[in-house]
Amino acid sequence: MGKMIICEIRRMLSSRTTIISLVIAIAISIVFAFLIISFESYYYMDDNGVVVELSGIKAIKAQKENQGILKGEVTVEKIEKAFEKYVEICSQYGDTVDDVPLDIYYKELYSFGSELDMLLTIYMNDDTGYYLTNLGLTDEDFTKYYENRENYIKDFILMKYGQHAYDQAEKLIINTKTPFLNEYGIGSNAIEYIGLLQWLILMITSIIIVPQFAQGYQIQADDIYRCTKNGRVKFAFARILSSLLLIVPLYLICMTAYLLIVNTAFGWSGLQNSVQTLLSVISIVPMTAGQAILYLLICGLLTTLSVSVFTLFASALGKTPTNALVLTLGAHFLPTFITVMSGANIANWIKNIMPSSGVGLISGIFLETCASISYLKIGSFNIWTPKVILGCSIVYIPLFIFLAVRIYCKYER
Repeated sequence: MGKMIICEIRRMLSSRTTIISLVIAIAISIVFAFLIISFESYYYMDDNGVVVELSGIKAIKAQKENQGILKGEVTVEKIEKAFEKYVEICSQYGDTVDDVPLDIYYKELYSFGSELDMLLTIYMNDDTGYYLTNLGLTDEDFTKYYENRENYIKDFILMKYGQHAYDQAEKLIINTKTPFLNEYGIGSNAIEYIGLLQWLILMITSIIIVPQFAQGYQIQADDIYRCTKNGRVKFAFARILSSLLLIVPLYLICMTAYLLIVNTAFGWSGLQNSVQTLLSVISIVPMTAGQAILYLLICGLLTTLSVSVFTLFASALGKTPTNALVLTLGAHFLPTFITVMSGANIANWIKNIMPSSGVGLISGIFLETCASISYLKIGSFNIWTPKVILGCSIVYIPLFIFLAVRIYCKYER
């Protein structure tokens, strides 16, 4: 079996399409990392009253040097101090931040305004609008900030999903460490791009391995393979394992290259930040940024394996590589299509049980775990969406391996 696997890997690497695809995947990872760095911007007003924009490494350096009041542990005292300064500056020029002159805004509020806005999301509603100056907060709102945050999340879950969902979420909420930590480092955009990068890698790996069985059917080489001693079950397993042994290292290389470049640029200390200050203050997962990234990498790897074995299943099922590729891409794009078309419970179930549901253009394990609160309903019961996604990925790996081998062995022209 070992020699068969090695021969299959050599055969795959002898293909020009495979080599080009591998190079493109690694190149995309590096390009994405530098794009994230280039997207960073920092604004300030110079002595002549002109707004100056810094970008890339210069912007990152300026952001590190000007973090503002909310740097470090986000204590209730810091939140209140930041809010008082925000309101004081705004009240000098009008009712809202829109009335503040640009030079004053960049000098006094720019360094912490967006972070404060996210933290105080729990106090915003249709009555107060979306301006911090309209909130009318009291001292008690700040001293009980973290308690009020938990109550906000509780009310949201109870209203949308019910008691059964909250009973599950409560364990996570209680274990969330407070006060939150907010050091400079990798940002939300860089983490979101991990999901997009994983999605593109899945596309590329599908193109690499989709001919594994179907091409043999098409060129009739499969007729020869089946006549050999190990031409059915062992041969099928050899092709499946060789595909996975090519795909897994590619995934790890791409993710490592991306994260090394990004974290070196932004600083490794940001990996200690709370997910709540980085992504969403109402996130219920008790993770740091580093733990969230590790979680996304493991989930992405499981999704990659799930999609890869589904692609091999499609290859064994389809009579030509084209048919297999159409089936694979259809399953690949379906979660994104459903996300756009419908938010109904049944649609969410279909979306999240697909092999590729762990990653997506506008969906995936990142969104469902770290940036939102999502449950799937079964009658009066609720299941946390990430559990469904991960559970399906784990089940699909042996299931589609079994189906691919069985279909290949039973195939008749």
